[in-house]
Amino acid sequence: MQKIDGYTTDLFTAEAIAFIDRQAAKPWFMYLAYNAVHTPLEIVEKHKDRIPADVTDPARRGYLSLLLGLDDAIGRVTRHLRETGRDKNTLVFFFSDNGGSGRKPYFAFNTGVNSPLRGDKGQTLEGGIRVPFFVSWPGKLPAGKVYEQLVSSLDVLPTAVTAAGSQVPANCDGVDLIPALTGASNNPPHAALYWRFGPQKAIRRGQWKLVDWRDHDAKKNSGWQLYDLASDMGEQRDVAASQPQLVAELTSAWEQWNAKNIAPLWHGGATEDPTAPVAPATKKK
Repeated sequence: MQKIDGYTTDLFTAEAIAFIDRQAAKPWFMYLAYNAVHTPLEIVEKHKDRIPADVTDPARRGYLSLLLGLDDAIGRVTRHLRETGRDKNTLVFFFSDNGGSGRKPYFAFNTGVNSPLRGDKGQTLEGGIRVPFFVSWPGKLPAGKVYEQLVSSLDVLPTAVTAAGSQVPANCDGVDLIPALTGASNNPPHAALYWRFGPQKAIRRGQWKLVDWRDHDAKKNSGWQLYDLASDMGEQRDVAASQPQLVAELTSAWEQWNAKNIAPLWHGGATEDPTAPVAPATKKK
């Protein structure tokens, strides 16, 4: 096994560019999964002078260093596509796998900030599931456009498969986004989106979101809560009591969707695995 020294983000980028060059004569697909931004929160020497001086928390400075590295890396890949003339024939997706981890007291060391969203990684609140999602395809998709309808990372597969001229599997959960992004279709890609994460649940339909979430050790059972995300993106005003019919409709829709799912195939913590025991309360000494 060959040992490679270097900054992981840079190494991933160098190999990604080399892969693109090796596939120059044929179609290709690349899944480039950076581990940044993530602990350990280390500051790379070359980024040190670019971190704002008024940020004094060492952990936050490390977080921003990782973010700078990630931003530079994406820039290197996209610049290489442009310089080689491949950008106009390359469909690019960029998104995060989950919201930031900054919730106290459990994840404060990671210094993530999801404001104005509530919640973070590991929760079905918006701070855990609403993430940046960019799509680029010069000459095929309009530049600088903000698309307001609901989309999901599950849409990447059918969109990429369709763009490549292949047939999307019949049981695919996502949808091809190209008609929506180009304006060829005015119909929303999804009537609703659904989430299940252990005992946590959520359904989003239009402006409405019904959610049942947990805190870190799953002791707090929120029960179904209803939020109007058009006026309350931060999920501060639960209106379930005043909208019983809507709660019933969304609950039924979620249950019908969940009935088609299999049981979890992993065993994790109490917030992600319904079979896991709830952690006992920590006693103060």
